[in-house]
Amino acid sequence: MRTVSVVLDIQTQALDSSYTYVVPEEMDDIAVGCAVLVEFGRRRAVGYVMEIAEENFDLEGNVDFSEPADAQVERLADASASSKLKPVLAVLSAPYFDEDGAALIEYIATTYIAPLSACVHLLTPVGRTPKVQKKGDSWELQKPARRRKKDAGDFTPLSDEEISRRARALESFELTQGQAKAFALVSECLHRGCGEVALIDGVTGSGKTEVYLRAIRACLEKGCGALVLVPEIALTPQTVSRFEGRFGRTVAVMHSRMTAGERFDQWEAVRQGEKRVVVGARSALFCPMERLGLIIIDEEHENTYKQESAPRYHARDVAAWMAKRHGAALVLGSATPSIESLCRCKADPLWHRIALPERANGKPLPEVDVIDMAKEFSKGSRSMFSRSLTEALFRALDAGRKAVLLLNQRGFANF
Repeated sequence: MRTVSVVLDIQTQALDSSYTYVVPEEMDDIAVGCAVLVEFGRRRAVGYVMEIAEENFDLEGNVDFSEPADAQVERLADASASSKLKPVLAVLSAPYFDEDGAALIEYIATTYIAPLSACVHLLTPVGRTPKVQKKGDSWELQKPARRRKKDAGDFTPLSDEEISRRARALESFELTQGQAKAFALVSECLHRGCGEVALIDGVTGSGKTEVYLRAIRACLEKGCGALVLVPEIALTPQTVSRFEGRFGRTVAVMHSRMTAGERFDQWEAVRQGEKRVVVGARSALFCPMERLGLIIIDEEHENTYKQESAPRYHARDVAAWMAKRHGAALVLGSATPSIESLCRCKADPLWHRIALPERANGKPLPEVDVIDMAKEFSKGSRSMFSRSLTEALFRALDAGRKAVLLLNQRGFANF
């Protein structure tokens, strides 16, 4: 007899656990990640299969004298309990996730003390899952409307070899010494396949994106897929254009400003293996990528990678767990790495840091003057600007040039 562990799609903390149901013998299409219809109390509910188990119970109560008495009592108690289990009523969908996805759900729920049902929906397509709603005195199942897939014409997914050939043709220029070292580090992490992390600490203009692009090409050559996270949706179009220029139509885009239908089309294309590179914001981390080989988080220090509503996960930490689980490589890029990442590079042998202190075009970085405002105040200055800044502003205006002032606070500043 088969049983399944099911997480109910009911948003209440009192039901935040998995429940066991019996699988009817004729139900052959059930799998981990499927949405199923079950009976819960006096109502029906949608749930998601987290685990399938084979149970061998002796329902006749026969005694095996070679078995210890305590074990016999436990076995017969389990058999009695199993006879009271309710059956799964129907399978409502193909799998949304696999065993690795189920483990990811458990990890996020445990680490961030989040409801299991909320964690499940991180891995399901937005607006494309079945629901049970109460109408009058009864509960009715509502399946998502079938979406007509857009005519793809003569589109056929490119093989990894074709993608690699195209990418290499566009890599006609040589990397700088710093870029070459960074790419070599990432390549080693990909080759070892043990969940290592490469932190690229590179100044603005040092060429981190080119390292990302070549790392993705190396990942695709292994037959694996890649996820690329950017901190803001506004950055997605310009980032996507660079990646599409290198990898063509194998690039999928995922972010919250897309309609539910558009996001589902991209999600399904990734699940079917038509798209091998995903570029998007935080939620793109949970695309159903088969054979995940590389995760890239650009501007890893940004606070937008922290989810502010339940489940309150941090994309960087979840990505590190996923990389270790899948044997993938995680690449973090930033001109100002987070304190957490710098600390992990010193404490964890699987985390590596490499610096890119120079720009890829060879131009020098601008000079930086740090002004001590306490000294300005002691010399009698009461202005919010230092004398040096004031003089520099007048020089810029007199020369007909522009000046940009960046404030570190908005809403709480004194001026």
